[in-house]
Amino acid sequence: MLRDLTIQNYRCFKDFHIDELARVNLIVGQNNSGKTTFLEAIYLLVQQQNIQALFDVLSSRGEQSKIQTQLASGQAVNRSKYQFEHIFTDIN
Repeated sequence: MLRDLTIQNYRCFKDFHIDELARVNLIVGQNNSGKTTFLEAIYLLVQQQNIQALFDVLSSRGEQSKIQTQLASGQAVNRSKYQFEHIFTDIN
């Protein structure tokens, strides 16, 4: 069970910390205030050994584009392009 959580440089959270998490927590806020981002950060923390979790988060947000590539043989291949650039901020 998580007791506290720090989120840094993830989407709208530059430096966010919360103490004293309980077994059950109520997350409330205005639209577009970061509630879903908070839950995504916890999901990514718990799934940190699974790279597919990051792709799942991006897909669920519609941050995935389907592209079609033409091979030299003339065969068309469908691929996904994920938009990572904006989710982690201030990374040097």
